[in-house]
Amino acid sequence: MKSIIIFILIIFSLTKVSAKEKYLILADDGYPPYSFSKKNSIADGLYHKILSEIFPKMKSFKIIIEAIPWKRGLAEVKEENAFAIYPAYFRPSDPERNWMDYSDNIYKEKVVLYCNKKILGKGKWPEDFRGLIIGKNRGNYGKSFDDILEKNGIKLVEDRNTEKNFVNILTKKIDCIVNEETAIEIFLQRYKDNPEVKEISKKVVISSETTHLGFLKKSSQKYQRGKEFIKEFNKELKKLKNSGLFEKIRSNYIENYK
Repeated sequence: MKSIIIFILIIFSLTKVSAKEKYLILADDGYPPYSFSKKNSIADGLYHKILSEIFPKMKSFKIIIEAIPWKRGLAEVKEENAFAIYPAYFRPSDPERNWMDYSDNIYKEKVVLYCNKKILGKGKWPEDFRGLIIGKNRGNYGKSFDDILEKNGIKLVEDRNTEKNFVNILTKKIDCIVNEETAIEIFLQRYKDNPEVKEISKKVVISSETTHLGFLKKSSQKYQRGKEFIKEFNKELKKLKNSGLFEKIRSNYIENYK
């Protein structure tokens, strides 16, 4: 009798495991340090570290993460070949993404301005920045930012990456740098033994956007428990933030980023 009960329990357990639904989550493979792939579509980055803490707690789902190019990922989610993609900015009015819905926000990305304290002192943005040189990576921070620079006579120079710009501010070739906050913090940590780092401080937040899991708004035939998935994800995300572990993950990532 005992052996029969054990057999039934084993069968029940196997049935329960096999009943787990596979949910494919796509990651942007070209957005370091937040989300990228080092090789073979294996996801990495700050968001991967955060989600890797959450997904194992969602016991009723078998979750697979795959890193692919962003535009292809959007198409895959729209066509129901994947359930969700990250990091999706919250842009409900974007006509190209009117098919997308969003989880609770995972993180708030901030574009910030860091400046050399010796040069800038307690100057106010942007009126006291006239004649100064701001370094940035190649890319666009929006027309409003460009208009502010032009109106206030602030010079903008571009370089190929964040580290090059960071070295430029250390060596006084530029007065300020503008970039995502986490990217700058990584190099503040990496160059912490350089005495010039103490002379660099955050001046102003230029812009910010929250990031989310982006998923198909309409009911999905393939992912029929989608609403349940997002509800459980939001619950575990909230727990992670309330526990203080979220900030620890972020701090450890910045400290150990290579």
